[in-house]
Amino acid sequence: MLLLLLGGAAVVSHAQGMNGNNSMKIPFPIDSVGSVLYQQRVSHFETLPIQPQDIVFLGNSLTSRCEWNEILQNPAIKNRGISGDTSSGVLLRIDNIVSGQPAKIFLMIGINDVASNVPVLNILANVGLIVNRIKELSPNTQIYIQSLLPVGPTFDPRLAANIPLINEGFKDIADEAGCTFINLYPHFLNPQGYLWPSLTNDDVHLMGNGYLLWATLVGPYVNKNFDPSVYTVPVLK
Repeated sequence: MLLLLLGGAAVVSHAQGMNGNNSMKIPFPIDSVGSVLYQQRVSHFETLPIQPQDIVFLGNSLTSRCEWNEILQNPAIKNRGISGDTSSGVLLRIDNIVSGQPAKIFLMIGINDVASNVPVLNILANVGLIVNRIKELSPNTQIYIQSLLPVGPTFDPRLAANIPLINEGFKDIADEAGCTFINLYPHFLNPQGYLWPSLTNDDVHLMGNGYLLWATLVGPYVNKNFDPSVYTVPVLK
């Protein structure tokens, strides 16, 4: 019962929403929400309502920096990534996204939490609450939890060691909630235990070929008639 346990175990603080509503509890102090960019993007997204046919990609800069509707050739895709966002930030803005009853949500969140040394259990608690909230407000939405990606050698190795643990927790949450876990991690991992250097230029974010690889892995879940042959699979080195 990991989802239920995490959903209630670490609720330690009230978060005050953008409109002053402090009714939602957040398991860990919010860091991304106070940023100017976060507030700008949330305000912008509030003017662009989600529709029932939409497929939402939700997360941080790794999500926001990809043109998902183009790379996956699906105009129904809406990008709701915000650079610098955390699991707490997504939890605070999830209601606005699911109020439109989207068809699917692809969630990847947590690497900024890891970089900020947020405890693993708090990250999992937040993601558990995000999933619970989606199921509560939009029960017909299909939820896809994507694993975190590996990072390069310049990322603090003590913090990077938490990524596999978090991914294991994500799978448990998905299993408990009856949603889909997409394990991207091993596809981006080189034999030395790092993100393939050819896929990044800063040890965290992806180059274009990294997004091509990602698209081939999530494409079958996005499009019923997904054709991987249209993509040039990047050479990993």
